[in-house]
Amino acid sequence: MLRFSMDRKGHVLSAHIQGSSGHALLDQEAMALVRRAEPLPVPPDSVQGDPITLTVPIEFYIEKGKG
Repeated sequence: MLRFSMDRKGHVLSAHIQGSSGHALLDQEAMALVRRAEPLPVPPDSVQGDPITLTVPIEFYIEKGKG
């Protein structure tokens, strides 16, 4: 689980891993992906708060290459 806070303009203010995947590399990638997504979509007016804090699940699917 990734927990992050954003301002009303979609800028990430902070982020941390709330529930580790058990693999440091995947946890690092989860942290990096929220930064790469900046700026995030502006939240609708119906979403209250400034900053807005969200907790989202991140799932990775790893396939072994053939060969």
